[in-house]
Amino acid sequence: MSCKKVRYRTDEQDNISVRVPVRRKPQAANTYLEGDKRKGEFEPVTLKECLDTFTAPEAVELTCPACSSKDGFTKRSLFKTFPTTLVVNARRFELVNWVPTKLDVPVVVGDQPFNLDAYKSPGLQNSEEQLPEDIAPATAFTPNEPALAQLEAMGFPRTRCEKALHATGNSDAEAAMTWLFAHMEDPDIDTPLDLGSPSGGSAVNPDSIETLGAMGISAPQARKALKETAGDVNRALDWVFSHPDDQGDFDNENSSAANAPSPEKALAGNATLPATFKLQSIVCHRGASIHAGHYVAFIRKIIPSEEKGSDDGSGSGKEAWVLFNDEKVVEAVSDVDEMKKFAYVYFFERV
Repeated sequence: MSCKKVRYRTDEQDNISVRVPVRRKPQAANTYLEGDKRKGEFEPVTLKECLDTFTAPEAVELTCPACSSKDGFTKRSLFKTFPTTLVVNARRFELVNWVPTKLDVPVVVGDQPFNLDAYKSPGLQNSEEQLPEDIAPATAFTPNEPALAQLEAMGFPRTRCEKALHATGNSDAEAAMTWLFAHMEDPDIDTPLDLGSPSGGSAVNPDSIETLGAMGISAPQARKALKETAGDVNRALDWVFSHPDDQGDFDNENSSAANAPSPEKALAGNATLPATFKLQSIVCHRGASIHAGHYVAFIRKIIPSEEKGSDDGSGSGKEAWVLFNDEKVVEAVSDVDEMKKFAYVYFFERV
């Protein structure tokens, strides 16, 4: 923050995970509620408030590589391009006695189209000076200390906490905790984090490269991922998905291919404005625990009319919400508005 230099980074994501602000109603703040009564415990928030929180500047404690100031910096996430389908994961949980607990915080999402132009990044400005690219970051991984302390206080071993923070961008305890729950059964979950050298010459098993290649991963990406994960194919697959912009390791390619400039990767999505979206479908989680429950989906569809003579090819029908609950597929009549408030994942189509 002292030298005012900036750095822009582009990350390709298939969804965004937004934190839902939690505000308890005054009368419920000191009252224990059970079951459906908990749905009245919290004040509703709007989708805009969630997006505002997601895109708000965040202070980070770090030494500046340019001026060596310890004042830290601010980071902010905005859209460089907009997708055809915007997937929003609403995070609604808090720690109760160090146990993640699901919260029924209502999020108000309307059926009318809404505009996201305000959340588009303006890019590098003429008044901004970039941090030099040749300043090498520290090779050792330094975990986010507040997040690390919070995870350790929950009972997770330090090794697992460091791995989770490294895998989730060293951002916050919530994202790391989600990663931990998803990787509890990894055979190497308790193996200390070893980043190694990205450009090192350690041998990589060709069979592992071939295995990842069968999943559509290029040889350079597979080689780099396997080096970063000590040759573990499962962890390498996770590494590839969490580093979509990394072109991989070309060290073992033939010299002409290694020296040839790699083509610039086309950006996903579309940067043109306006960026207007409309709610198309939701996925809802039924159950009090974040570790168990049942998922159902509601999708907005055109339902053909059942009136006589309606099959004349005129395409007559009505727009309605349809419930998909395992083998049950029916038109949703009464509970859509309520379910929209507590959905786990929202899908918005660009219009």
